[in-house]
Amino acid sequence: RKMWMQVSGWNLRYRFESGIKMRSKEMMLKEWFGKHREKEQGNKMTVKELFEKYCEKLGENEYVVHGACRKLCPATEEELEAFKKMCEEYHVEQRIMEELLDYYRQTNSFFGYHKCDDESLFEWWEDDEQRSIWLGNLNMDCFIYDDLDHKYGIGYAGGKELGAYDTVMEMLEAYLKEGYENGING
Repeated sequence: RKMWMQVSGWNLRYRFESGIKMRSKEMMLKEWFGKHREKEQGNKMTVKELFEKYCEKLGENEYVVHGACRKLCPATEEELEAFKKMCEEYHVEQRIMEELLDYYRQTNSFFGYHKCDDESLFEWWEDDEQRSIWLGNLNMDCFIYDDLDHKYGIGYAGGKELGAYDTVMEMLEAYLKEGYENGING
């Protein structure tokens, strides 16, 4: 027989066959919420955890990323304050500013390119045609946040030809994973 249960808008279906001990509703809810929490926390890895997962470690906070050696070094409080001021000056959404501040607290550049207090970050923030934060480059790949479509992107000269992402960490993970899968992060 089948049993249906409504939990937070999700339909959970369990099939009970003869010989299988029936689980309590509490046990089923605990299992479902545990899996759901794991899925949500999957995107909550730190920058260092992503580098540890996908890149060869060379030394203390040093990793091979797409054939280049990169060191993770957090921004100072003064650099973070300078970044906040630039974000306010350019009217960057609060959510994006907080997300990037969290990133820069862990490492102060995108693969050794612009530090968070570098005015060049906003070089491509011009008008209603283009409003991008230029996070950095590695090889020929550019990393941006596009304020017009509210997406992070990897592409050529500020485009998103290689991928568009909702968060900076999704973009970072996709890039590191691609390097890992192609054998160029080690």
